[in-house]
Amino acid sequence: MTTALTAPMAMADVTAEDVWNNLVTAGDLYGEQFSGSIAKNGNITQVSDLNASVVLPDGTFKISLGGMSMTERGDGTVLLQFDASSDVEIEGDMTSIGESFKLSGKMNVSGLDAVASGEPGNLTYTYAVPNANVTLTDFKLEFDGLSEEDVNADVTVSIDMTEFNSVYQIDTTAGLTSSGNANYGGVSIDVDAEIVEGGEAGTMSFNIDIADLLGTFDFTLPNKAAAPDLPSLIEAGLDMVYTLTMGASNTSMSVDAPDEQFAFNSTSTGGKLDSVVNTKTLSYGFESTGTNMALSGSDIPFPEVTAGIGRMALGLTMPSGVLAEDGDVGLEIALEDVTIADFLWGLFDPTGKLPRDPATVAVELSGKGKLLVDIYDPQALETMAFGGMPAELANIDIDRLEVRAAGAEATGSGGFTFDNTDLATFPGMPRPEGSASIRMTGVNGLMDNLVALGLLPKDQVLGARMMMGIFARPGEGPDTLETELEVTADGAVMANGQSLR
Repeated sequence: MTTALTAPMAMADVTAEDVWNNLVTAGDLYGEQFSGSIAKNGNITQVSDLNASVVLPDGTFKISLGGMSMTERGDGTVLLQFDASSDVEIEGDMTSIGESFKLSGKMNVSGLDAVASGEPGNLTYTYAVPNANVTLTDFKLEFDGLSEEDVNADVTVSIDMTEFNSVYQIDTTAGLTSSGNANYGGVSIDVDAEIVEGGEAGTMSFNIDIADLLGTFDFTLPNKAAAPDLPSLIEAGLDMVYTLTMGASNTSMSVDAPDEQFAFNSTSTGGKLDSVVNTKTLSYGFESTGTNMALSGSDIPFPEVTAGIGRMALGLTMPSGVLAEDGDVGLEIALEDVTIADFLWGLFDPTGKLPRDPATVAVELSGKGKLLVDIYDPQALETMAFGGMPAELANIDIDRLEVRAAGAEATGSGGFTFDNTDLATFPGMPRPEGSASIRMTGVNGLMDNLVALGLLPKDQVLGARMMMGIFARPGEGPDTLETELEVTADGAVMANGQSLR
């Protein structure tokens, strides 16, 4: 992608009309409609009453953004500038639920200028901005069944960007192709609201500061989309890869209402978001590292609750639609190196009998499978709720299974295939075949400690140990248990070579 953005391309004089046509054509292919009143005076073209509208299955939405100017600079490039101050309106008519709303306010923009270059139909937009700000004020929300007298909110949103550098390309000569990157030295978002409801006033504030953001994307849409919603874009051939990495961040939120007070603060050393969307696959991933949190409030019976998470991750991969062939499936859920405040430990372990090492819960699965219903069709999902399989798995691998807390640890791995034509061997589910290995350490010691603390009855421990004796065998090292679970082709279930079924 970097090569594509930096490689020499044929340069031509770009006009304001070329820029406007590029943006309008890209929006049209994406399923959005741009409109505005255009007036040209010399080398400056002013677009006023700039509107963007979309028609979605759930209703129609329209955004009014004021205006912008396009200045032809005499060197074959065009300077784009948003109006310094403009009125903003967002209107929605949600036909699916018979409701409508209108959100209005003012937008002030400073420093957020771009330069367009290239050739007609294939333009590159470049930002090199030391400092920029977008402020939204004077919000007013009108919603069916809810009048301004019922709820009155005074909301201000401020977005500050430092060292913002971005280059992205929009090519509309054959469908829509776009790629680029955006690099921010820092981004700060502040939201302040004063809300009056039922004659009582309260305040809410939210702030997030993020350092060193870098976003990259590749986007291809060979055909015009009927609407900018995911099913329509996939039907039009969408192929998109997006990645956002970030450095240290700080997030805070507070609420001060007549009957409630609440405060939250979180810091993180870094994070990542990524997604892949195309006609075969949907994949989303989130990761955050070095997170520390503090929570307090009138409904919390402690001065402050603190916790830390060394790494948390959530990932999902699945087919993007009902396809003939099996597609990639995957799942990751991870909470690693979790710590809580000592006083919380002390509530159930005042003598410090349990090891207070950081805890971890992590699962990673991968395999192949297919969807059997259209997940974008509400009626299909409703029908599925009354029976039927929404999907089928061809195989699944347990790439990681780890649970570690209070001095005990369990790890595992394995893999299974599934015969989806055989729902009789294991009634109601496809017949599995494969094996999984599990290793546990410190489990007996943990149960002894829980009994000593009065958190676990002795008779339950006896039953648990009897079950472990059936499923597990002693491993190398003290307080170590191992088990090999196997499901054979004829439906037999084995544990360490002993038949369980």
